[in-house]
Parts: sequence; structure tokens; C-alpha cells
Amino acid sequence: MDAHKLKGRLRGKWSCSLGADIRMVYEIDDESKEIVVLAVGSHKIYR
Repeated sequence: MDAHKLKGRLRGKWSCSLGADIRMVYEIDDESKEIVVLAVGSHKIYR
């Protein structure tokens, strides 16, 4: 899994690759120790 922090309007969120053209955008809730999935899809999810 290639996780990295996002910039710009998605600052504070993370992204990782789930396959050739599938991405997941998520955030980490430090208080509850949970990962909150915000979007899954192609690169179009960044728009």
C-alpha cells in the first residue's frame, strides 16, 4: 500500500493505491484511533 498525505483542498487527508487505477482517500482520527474512508475510485476522486 502506497500511502501518502494529500495537499491543497484535500490537505489533512491521506491517499493510497488499492490497484492499478483504484485509489482510496481517507483520514485518520487520532482520538478514536479509526480510519475514516472518504472515497474509493479512480483518480477522479481527487477532483
